[in-house]
Amino acid sequence: MQFLWQEGALTIEQPDGVVLLVRYHNDPNQIPGEVVWSCAVVIDKSGQYEFKILAGTRCPTRQEVKQLTNYLAAQGYTGIWRRYKSNKPSKIVLIK
Repeated sequence: MQFLWQEGALTIEQPDGVVLLVRYHNDPNQIPGEVVWSCAVVIDKSGQYEFKILAGTRCPTRQEVKQLTNYLAAQGYTGIWRRYKSNKPSKIVLIK
């Protein structure tokens, strides 16, 4: 992984491709408004997407992830998720 900039533990990565910002709002009638969780999804030139960042007061439910992955699949994209463990190379998992 190449970083655009690093100082100590702080890094900036500028991925190639399109970046989608996904937000799950607390109240669908108050958008914009309070967000329960958000994530960044990067779509590369080959049409493969990868979840890169997840933040919020809770993680997405399986149903919410399925809604998002169904939408991305309907657009023709395939997905991966990288799993990291200390002192081991990342493991790429295909999202079905």
